[in-house]
Amino acid sequence: MTTDGDHAAGQPLLENNEAPGDKAAMPSGFQSMGLLLLLLSLTTCFAWIGSGPSMGDHECICAQTARQTIQSGNWLIPQLAEIPRIRKTPLGYWAIAAISSLLDDPNSQPVSDLTARLPSALAAFLNSLAVWWLGTMMFGRRAGFVAGFVMGCCATTVFFSHSAQVDMILGLFTTLTFACFWRAFQHQRPSKPFVIVMFASFSAAMMAKAPLPMATAGVALTLWWFVAVPILNTAGRVPAGGRLRFASADALAQWFRLPWPWVLTGLLVFAVLAGAWPLYIRLKVDNAAALWRIEYLERFSGGLSERGKDPPFYYYLPFVFGLTAPFLCSLPEALAAPFQKRYVAQRKALAFAFVWAICGLVFLSAAGYKRPHYLVSIMPAFCLLLAPVVDRLFFGVVPRWLRPTAAVLPILLGVLLVAGGIVVQQELYTQSGNTLSLYLRVALPMFMLLTLSCLLFAFGIRGWSFVLLSASTALATVLGVPAARQFMDVDTEAKALVREFTRHGIGVSDPIYWVGGRPDATVEFYHGYRLRRLINELEMTDLRQNRLAVQEEVYREFEKRIRTKLTEPRPVYLVMTSGHLDLLKRETNLSPRIVFELSGYEDKPGKELVVVTQPDGPARRAETRASG
Repeated sequence: MTTDGDHAAGQPLLENNEAPGDKAAMPSGFQSMGLLLLLLSLTTCFAWIGSGPSMGDHECICAQTARQTIQSGNWLIPQLAEIPRIRKTPLGYWAIAAISSLLDDPNSQPVSDLTARLPSALAAFLNSLAVWWLGTMMFGRRAGFVAGFVMGCCATTVFFSHSAQVDMILGLFTTLTFACFWRAFQHQRPSKPFVIVMFASFSAAMMAKAPLPMATAGVALTLWWFVAVPILNTAGRVPAGGRLRFASADALAQWFRLPWPWVLTGLLVFAVLAGAWPLYIRLKVDNAAALWRIEYLERFSGGLSERGKDPPFYYYLPFVFGLTAPFLCSLPEALAAPFQKRYVAQRKALAFAFVWAICGLVFLSAAGYKRPHYLVSIMPAFCLLLAPVVDRLFFGVVPRWLRPTAAVLPILLGVLLVAGGIVVQQELYTQSGNTLSLYLRVALPMFMLLTLSCLLFAFGIRGWSFVLLSASTALATVLGVPAARQFMDVDTEAKALVREFTRHGIGVSDPIYWVGGRPDATVEFYHGYRLRRLINELEMTDLRQNRLAVQEEVYREFEKRIRTKLTEPRPVYLVMTSGHLDLLKRETNLSPRIVFELSGYEDKPGKELVVVTQPDGPARRAETRASG
């Protein structure tokens, strides 16, 4: 009797419609495929890592916090501007600061674009290897390689390895948590010490982005062990045509199957590694617990979004498909694979990945606040679901009609190429006129490579067809990142704000306060202007119940502080929206002088930025400079 892994490592279940003459074996053997996987993953993760488009607001939050960590030497309480940055757990900031301390010139300002993004690139590369390892344990050597290729060459890895946000670090430790769980409990040779490593990885995931791993890893593994495994065990005892039932006795038996000495030791490790920093912050920083309540509970309930504008429940579905490119066409079959007879030998392993993927997806979809990068930590599960399907498609037995279908695909690719060019020309046209040429510089080589992959598949050379399909994202990374730098201009409003500061003689040392919301972090990271918040997030926890419901006390406190700033003897500058300025003039007797207005960046009335100062600000400023 063969095990799941042994069967998956050999040929898939045979079908009668085998296409004769297919050269579907691995092109150069397992060792060469391993080297090729490493090469492609290194390319997708590290190519042009410090030379891409400039970092956006959320990336600069991480980079600036790490920069201030190095400058202040205070690693336990990271800061952004003058505010403790405790909303998120600090592993991402620590990783950037550590890399910068090792690689950046000590005589220059710490943290560059390269060192800010390097931890994510390294985490993405290691994550591909972790998926390779877990896929090999679950499905066997060949499908394990396929899992590594799918993870290492999918859009998830390309995009988020080149981002300074912490999501790839979270994804790595989430994958390691599941891999160590499988090695400890479900592997052919279970190893109880991996229970400790699992809890250590779980702790690192929590330190990267708590409390998300509690749902995407903790709840998923609990459901797997106490619900999915009993169902699978029951299914093995149900005769053909019988009714499947959930046996509570099997769930109880799972409780006693746990190696409790190892589990309790792991829980202690988890409590220390994941709990020490939050406890320290709770004791050292006022209002920390209130901030976490607003940040986490309100984020899930939708309190961070505008009322009535929460994304729909199905918001993440198109992103799941997009982030599995170029393997997205196999995703429907991958999601159905745990329930199909042709994958019965891999059913238990597929069910494990299915619980991980669906549990995380349902939790994220139920949350009111949604962002595409939240998917990163569950995308390895979808890649593992894809592994047996893609393995069967390129290295197993497939229906005859697939080969002529592959020969037709280049026509569809050509249509998409032309349609993309039209969209780029109409929507992304620039005065320099080079946007279309940049698009063609990337899209044409991609079209040629994918066409060759399709033709190889049509002629039965499916192993090399798979290699070229996987290599397409590496090519896109090599060609696309420098091209994107030339025409992608992120945070144009922030750059325009800095230009106006300079034009009106406002220097980096002048006191500038942001009224309402949070200033764009690119302003400080790239240009040195420290925009202080008039009421910071920790102070705000005393004034409001959530991030949207604004009480009268909040308005009164803003008015009080604005009045104080406008009466200071030194020049002070306040940045606010035109709507806030209109409200201030209407509800108070204050009439600050407008230094400049920044329009043309917001399509909503009242959202344009306005910079104001004291009514006699210019004279006082000239007098101050003259006396200095």
